[in-house]
Amino acid sequence: MFTKRLNTGWEYLQSSLGGVWEVWRKDKLNNHYNLAWQEVELPHCFNALDAMEPDKPYYQGPGWYRTLLSIDNPYPNGRTLLHFEGAGQQTELYVYDQRVGGHEGGYDASMGCCRTGSIHRGV
Repeated sequence: MFTKRLNTGWEYLQSSLGGVWEVWRKDKLNNHYNLAWQEVELPHCFNALDAMEPDKPYYQGPGWYRTLLSIDNPYPNGRTLLHFEGAGQQTELYVYDQRVGGHEGGYDASMGCCRTGSIHRGV
């Protein structure tokens, strides 16, 4: 078995979007809809600072994470597994615009999915 940690190369957006397709829409990346994605490293908690601020309410809205993956499965026709060691509160996992998994509950649960069919080389 070959494993690769995916802690770096992530971006985070603290905002709502019209849908998952807006995460990657090229026509919206360079116009007035340009959103301020910030580079983050996992693990990341978007309430790490504001939840401790006594003078203002903490953010309770949606947050989006995105990354580009290079899938280097060394096994011909081998399965590619995505495993997340922690996901908080309500999480939906997408590969491109296809929902492939989810989690509801506290931060202590891990989430995994096998979605080789959702991953396409060169896309």
